[in-house]
Amino acid sequence: MKSSTLAAIAALALTGATVAKLLSIPELESDLGPETANAAEDAGSTSKPVAGADLASAPGTDPELPQDDRTPEELKAEAERLLNSAQNGRPVIRGQAARRLMSLGEVADEALLAVVGKTNADLAKLGRDLVEGIGASNNAVLRARLWQASADVDFPWRPAAVSGLAIAPRENEVKQFQGLLTDRLSSVRAVSVYAWGKLAADDQAIRPLLEDPDHLVRQQVAVALIENGHPEGLWWIFEELQRTDNFFDQPTGRQARISAARLLTKHVDDMAGYNGSRPPDHEKNVEALGVLRKKITALAGERPEIADVATASGPIAGERLGIEVRSCREGEYFLRWTDDDRLLVGQGHPLAIQLAEGMTAALMATARPTYATEREGSFWGEPGCDLEQVHVVLDDGDRPATLIVAKGPEPVKDLRPAFLDPLVRHLVRSLPDTPSLDPRMHKLQTRVRAALNAVGDSFE
Repeated sequence: MKSSTLAAIAALALTGATVAKLLSIPELESDLGPETANAAEDAGSTSKPVAGADLASAPGTDPELPQDDRTPEELKAEAERLLNSAQNGRPVIRGQAARRLMSLGEVADEALLAVVGKTNADLAKLGRDLVEGIGASNNAVLRARLWQASADVDFPWRPAAVSGLAIAPRENEVKQFQGLLTDRLSSVRAVSVYAWGKLAADDQAIRPLLEDPDHLVRQQVAVALIENGHPEGLWWIFEELQRTDNFFDQPTGRQARISAARLLTKHVDDMAGYNGSRPPDHEKNVEALGVLRKKITALAGERPEIADVATASGPIAGERLGIEVRSCREGEYFLRWTDDDRLLVGQGHPLAIQLAEGMTAALMATARPTYATEREGSFWGEPGCDLEQVHVVLDDGDRPATLIVAKGPEPVKDLRPAFLDPLVRHLVRSLPDTPSLDPRMHKLQTRVRAALNAVGDSFE
């Protein structure tokens, strides 16, 4: 898995067409030089993941540089320049600057040791790309700092820290990665599974994650199983090829199909013309799926039992309200309320909870005046790892109207506008809050409340 791909797993995404428009990147004026700027612009920023990123490529750094004949003073100056670019440059170049810095070896280690400080707060100041980049170092002190940060649930760049550690996991770190397999952040679980698979550790520890609510975690488990001699993992990837679900106007099924097809290409000799951009019921895909089913049966045997959460699903009628929360500390939540008073928890094949009759109508009674409020724009804050989106379909056939609150890792007091608080409060209070063996439902209200407070500040 390349460093940029690990970043795609580790970072929390700002998804949806509305947010994508907010994240346009201005023309580069890079202090890395014109060639590097052009390459970075072509590749895109490593600090913003691409939906459906390939999670199973082999990790690595940029290609080896030719023998460096610069003097120690010149190398030190280069390290300082790259360190500054990785920390303070435009987001589109920071990842590449961090990788080029780490290619300097011990010179990079010396530069980093001078700035990592003693506390996790000191380390966080370096930013996501440098935190991840440190994982390429062989320096024991720097690696220990990443593990220290990974154990701190308040460290804002935990996914990046674990992603860095997963670049080259050590045999003596098996227990530490195992402890992260049940982390509340799906991005941390995904890269921990990757590291687990690379270490060829006991597959029984990761098999339960074939029922993980996050499809990227499930895909990574499947790949780890395949690459360690358990070809039945192919069936979980095959299942993703058949998804047609959406989260409001976000094509989550299409994104999953593209990601799964990219993974499956590495393990079957021919995709038979399957194209994830086309729906599964397209004539060519129907034929291709039949061929692939036979190929996988020959490689892995008959299809095993697959939990509902991991089976393909389609669009859900009657989506009326929804809230999407992504917190760099508290995790991700995708919730929808339907016209027939169901609460849908998760993407893909969601958990459906029947609510009291008339609940959705009561919530809409708050939503309509909220959306009618005179306001400037529909976005508050700035793009970052914390995101809150409230979706409302005001009339049948309409696209969802979306209000967005977003920020970086630092707290921002009263970021959520006051007029939005009553609606968010009512949505949260409609959630169940009982203990449950299903991780999607367990103390759901408490967990969502914590995530919302982390993003937009308290609404109590």
